[in-house]
Amino acid sequence: MKKIRILNHILALCLAFVFICSSFSFASVSEIGETVEETGETVLEEACEEASSEIIEVTEESVPSEEETPETVSETSEMEIQEEESETSDVSEEVSETFEEESSSDLTDQATSEYEECEEDSFPMLLTVTAVGAPSDDIPYGDDEDYDDDGNDDDGDEDDEKQEPGGSVVLSKDFLSMYIGETCGHIDYVLNVDGNITWESTNPDVVYVDEYTGEITSLKEGFSVVVAHHSNGDFDFCKVYSGFYVGVDVSVYDDVSDWDYIKEIGIDFAILRAGFAAGDYGTDRRLYDHYEGASEAGLNIGAYFFAYFSTEEGASVEAIDTVENKLAGMDLSLGLFCDYEYESLEWLLDHYDEYSEEYYEKYGEYPDEDDIEEQVAGLVRAYLETASECTNGELPVGAYSYYSAFKWEYLNDLIDEYPLWIGYVARTTDSIYDDYDDGYGGVSSTLYNTNVTPSEFDNLLIHQYSFSEPASKFGGSIYSSTLDMNVISTQSAAATTFVTPIMKSAKNKGSYVEVNWIKPLKADAITGYYVFRREGNSEWQMVGQAGADDTSFADRTAGLDSGKNYYYTVQAYSELQGQVYKSKYDTEGTVCFTVGDANRDGKVSALDYVAVKKHIMGWDTITDPDMLLAADANEDGKISALDYVTIKNTIMR
Repeated sequence: MKKIRILNHILALCLAFVFICSSFSFASVSEIGETVEETGETVLEEACEEASSEIIEVTEESVPSEEETPETVSETSEMEIQEEESETSDVSEEVSETFEEESSSDLTDQATSEYEECEEDSFPMLLTVTAVGAPSDDIPYGDDEDYDDDGNDDDGDEDDEKQEPGGSVVLSKDFLSMYIGETCGHIDYVLNVDGNITWESTNPDVVYVDEYTGEITSLKEGFSVVVAHHSNGDFDFCKVYSGFYVGVDVSVYDDVSDWDYIKEIGIDFAILRAGFAAGDYGTDRRLYDHYEGASEAGLNIGAYFFAYFSTEEGASVEAIDTVENKLAGMDLSLGLFCDYEYESLEWLLDHYDEYSEEYYEKYGEYPDEDDIEEQVAGLVRAYLETASECTNGELPVGAYSYYSAFKWEYLNDLIDEYPLWIGYVARTTDSIYDDYDDGYGGVSSTLYNTNVTPSEFDNLLIHQYSFSEPASKFGGSIYSSTLDMNVISTQSAAATTFVTPIMKSAKNKGSYVEVNWIKPLKADAITGYYVFRREGNSEWQMVGQAGADDTSFADRTAGLDSGKNYYYTVQAYSELQGQVYKSKYDTEGTVCFTVGDANRDGKVSALDYVAVKKHIMGWDTITDPDMLLAADANEDGKISALDYVTIKNTIMR
């Protein structure tokens, strides 16, 4: 233990020597070199003398007796270790304080005086020490040769570590999705250590952030990391998805326990494994817990079934069980995917005789074993067609696999038939945006590689871009060490499921009701709108459809003279390969009113004329938003004398 104390003495003295050198950083090398050398020699001589005397003492005391073994010597109690560490800390602080009192002030004054006489080109090289936890601009993970593109240590040196946040500043979100052109304020944060915050974007051409206010602007489709730098060198960061929604896919192996936290840190959607075979045995053991948690947290939800079937009949049986049993009663806005991977293909090959016999019974001949793509496509198609039929087309269906499977291999026949969820991690520099190394979290490539852009796969719905997001980003809310990450482009049909059209008004125009709404942002593939009406608290009934560019609809089916109280709401939808993806909608709706009916009693009368006049005179101001809309009788956006004149004329007619 005394060896540790001696080494710490030497370490503290060496740090003091470094501090002396840094105090001379503003003086010329020629003028202050001798002073540093003399001071350094004196300090080191004293340290060596003290060290020599204690080494002799330690040598005599630390040699074990014959009774002592290496095992007994190593059995130092935890209390002794803590005492030694405390002593080491005290020695370091004492040395530092002594040095500051005796040397720092005088030497700094001397250096400052000599600095004023220095020529600009004679400044000495400054020793740069990076604070613990501070990100490096050039080498994000230590030695750039020691790590691969994903930040994995590939030289076996366990001493190399990624830069990690230290906790002085903590951002409220780890993921942030934005629509292109959107501007938002800084990400909320907590300061655990007093200091100032500055902001940085690792890809400013895609996401711009104001250095001082933290205001974020999405410029174009892509990915960046927004970093909050604490003035002490610490930091925290958030991954920003410009033009995308971000989500996860999970199974029993991930076992998510806190979906509220998943939502809070910025996750927008989740795709849950339904199972891998018919019956309770083949149901994912965490499916219902995952659905309940994700649903209550407000995430958009989809599901997938991992395929192990060798006949089309078997695929249909699995589909019926998936929809009618496993997923019964679930709201799956992102639909159901048949997940067919290499393991699925191996299962087919291991049970090929079953497929051959079924094929022979159907077509009177045995299948060509070389045409495996057609056979696999037939199995997946059977599953998806059956699943869709079970819900009368209400549940969107699609196929999942890897890029190579859709591009060249066993699922190539399906790329023009169904929406696709593609698993592909871009690792090359041929991406549609320049490849870059952001230095945070190991993400070193852009979201889309040229091989998986919508221009190649028109039916691309979801992109699974990572199989290894660290569990640390999810705050202990998952069991596994990593999580699969996915994005949905705002140009994807699935983006419609995230938005809600904003209702403006439903006006009784005499012969029809004019329904008005605001087109949602963050969804660029809207096909059209469904318009719904209900009377009082009855069920919603669809009364018509509007086009993608429409923001109003004329309902000519309402009985306007019946004195009924109508409500209206609107739902956006997108279509892709026959599958329909629907938006959320205002469940309360907006009530229909008659223009000029300021008191909302269902008719225009002298009472409305008086109500508007009192409002204009300031005697009895109208504050209810719906009443204000009705009081604007001439529909010019404001309440004025023209409105009560219009109301008077309506009464007189």
